[in-house]
Amino acid sequence: TFFVPSRFAGNIKPSMYRLVSTAFADPVYAGFYLVSLALMGYHLRHGFQSAFQTLGLRPHWRTLIDYVAMIFWLFIPAGFAAMPVYFLWAAHWARAR
Repeated sequence: TFFVPSRFAGNIKPSMYRLVSTAFADPVYAGFYLVSLALMGYHLRHGFQSAFQTLGLRPHWRTLIDYVAMIFWLFIPAGFAAMPVYFLWAAHWARAR
């Protein structure tokens, strides 16, 4: 993982950029990360809807809540997915040259 080398390497200061870029250049690792983000996004959507149902606000505001939950589902994980997609893209173009 990224945490152990950065915290317990003694006097060695590992480059976090190098660790992240190397890990996300691997299609298997990046693919697993992206699938995990999709599942997390769905979890956010469900949690957003459930929170408003628990508060009793769901019946009257259902359409708006569903729309905002869909935005949570799409855009928050998409923001986190930008990093592995970038490093996969950069690794692909580096090999293609």
